[in-house]
Amino acid sequence: MIKINLLDWRAARREKRRQQFMAMFVLGLVAAVGVVLLGYLLMTGAVSNQQRRNEYLRQQISEIDQKIKEIEELEKVKQNLIARMGVIQELQASRSATVHFFDEIVNTLPDGITLTLIKQVGDTVNIEGLAESNGRVSTYIKNLEASPWFDDPKLVVIKTSEKNKLRESAFSLQVKNLTKATKDEGGAAAAPAAPGSPATKGSSALSTLGSSPLPPSPKSAAPGSPASAAPAPGAGDKAKAALDEMTEKAKAKTATTAENAEKAGAGK
Repeated sequence: MIKINLLDWRAARREKRRQQFMAMFVLGLVAAVGVVLLGYLLMTGAVSNQQRRNEYLRQQISEIDQKIKEIEELEKVKQNLIARMGVIQELQASRSATVHFFDEIVNTLPDGITLTLIKQVGDTVNIEGLAESNGRVSTYIKNLEASPWFDDPKLVVIKTSEKNKLRESAFSLQVKNLTKATKDEGGAAAAPAAPGSPATKGSSALSTLGSSPLPPSPKSAAPGSPASAAPAPGAGDKAKAALDEMTEKAKAKTATTAENAEKAGAGK
């Protein structure tokens, strides 16, 4: 039996192609949405990972900044200790300078002169006093010039007055101190004496201090020889060494923390 298809084959082929096109379009749309969603998830994960790395690095930087502040504080403490040790060593080296200074002041003082003020600024000593005559002031200047502990005496002013039919000369002079007194004693070495007291009482008062014999004179010392022996290292040097060791450990720990932070940030 012969079958004859009377339908339009062109319309059927057209419908079939349309269905294939719609299927491919839907499949492509699903694939595009999947690709976009996958890209979004990947980008979101990368941003979150970078944010975690940044937060970790900020924490490490904060810790390192704290370590740096601690190191700076240790450096300040170290400098303060070094300065204190320097002052202590200087005082140790010149502890007898004040005794020698006043002892020599008394030794050079002639009879008939009463000192009213002794003030030292740096290595310059200002001396004020009362004398029975100008000749005694001249003798005092000569004694200071001959002393191995003083140099370059200069008379600043001298005033002669008469009181109760007695003549007296008020004088002021300057002289350089060679006893190498400490810098801290520069402006504070003032010793006013009571007018009328005998000058010889100062020598007996100084003898009660138990002062040691005078060291070699600065004027007679050989060129290049130290004026006093350097103090032996004591607890100050040990403290300085311990502080240096503590600072080095803190710096090493900070460097290790920074290196670990850098490796962790690179690893993530």
